[in-house]
Amino acid sequence: MRYLHKQGYYPLKIMKASKSGALDIVCCVEGLYLALEAKQEGKEAEPLQLYNINLVKKAKGFAAVVHNVIETKEVIKEVLTFQKIKKSNQ
Repeated sequence: MRYLHKQGYYPLKIMKASKSGALDIVCCVEGLYLALEAKQEGKEAEPLQLYNINLVKKAKGFAAVVHNVIETKEVIKEVLTFQKIKKSNQ
């Protein structure tokens, strides 16, 4: 969360959700929707969390399971690359 805040994004930590399997963090990255499921090293997402990640992707958003800041940075890089390509095609 600190990394996302420092980058100027707008992250929200979901503490209690009305939907089972809701992802841990939702974030606005340069106008694009990003949802992250934060897991400890060695832990994997539950099937319902993976299902919800796929729903976000089908809706043209970005979603991923991350275990550390390095993985979070990789996902952000993917989002920013997409945004750059999208802007250059307009």
